[in-house]
Amino acid sequence: MNQSVQRWIAGACSVAALGLVLARTEADGDKGAWQPILSKEVYEELAKREAEAIKAILDAKPDEDALRRAKFGAVMLAAYSKSIKPLDGTDNQNLIGVRERAVQLVDALKKDTLPRAQELLKDILQARTMSKSSPGQVHWDKLIERPDLMDHFRTKDKGGDGIHADLQSNIRLKGTQNGIEEKLRALGMKELAAAGMKKEAKELELLAYRTAVVSSLTYYFAPAMKVGKKDPDEWRTLSLQSRDAAVGLAQAAKKGDTAAVFKASNSLNSACNQCHSTFRN
Repeated sequence: MNQSVQRWIAGACSVAALGLVLARTEADGDKGAWQPILSKEVYEELAKREAEAIKAILDAKPDEDALRRAKFGAVMLAAYSKSIKPLDGTDNQNLIGVRERAVQLVDALKKDTLPRAQELLKDILQARTMSKSSPGQVHWDKLIERPDLMDHFRTKDKGGDGIHADLQSNIRLKGTQNGIEEKLRALGMKELAAAGMKKEAKELELLAYRTAVVSSLTYYFAPAMKVGKKDPDEWRTLSLQSRDAAVGLAQAAKKGDTAAVFKASNSLNSACNQCHSTFRN
């Protein structure tokens, strides 16, 4: 892990430097979807990976697709900061600061102001994120387009993120089906063997928690009104079901429980498939 990322993690998850510890619940209208599901260790690892992915994009000469992926990464940084479990002495002002910078980073990327984006990411990486203000409301559905929120699930050759090598458990997942959605589908089709579970446990836990946070975000992208079978209440219900199933998958993976992984994967796939069949155009 590079030193800049270590400094950021230390700042975002350290004892309150100014003694400004806030209650976990924020008055920003997000009580429905956000739950404290990420441990400090999971938060640190997921946030580190996302920050490094954004940095790699900004250090290159990003095209439009790369900028969209960077925006998604910035949104995820903000979302991770909403999903961490309360910790003794954790400085919530730093977490709010991470969220504020991440939202500002999204805006800079939208406006294609890369110098400003670089500056904001540097603040995040170097832990210059202490917020002195009360948390404001984040309009999650205004930060990113729905397709850009979901595209990372695609296979790698179709613009998705792909999956970690430890999760590529067969030749298809190493090749044309190297994608998050395909991996989740495979987990629901056949129970992992004990050896496979041991190899995949850590990465599967991280992938599942990441998926749970995406599901929390998805909650805010419900249709504005009911049209035919497309009911916004059902959208929100299915988003929460996906989140809870993904958390169950993460917990099962951490325990190395192959039967529970299989069951949680089926629950997650069921919620996703129901949402797709109802709302996908």
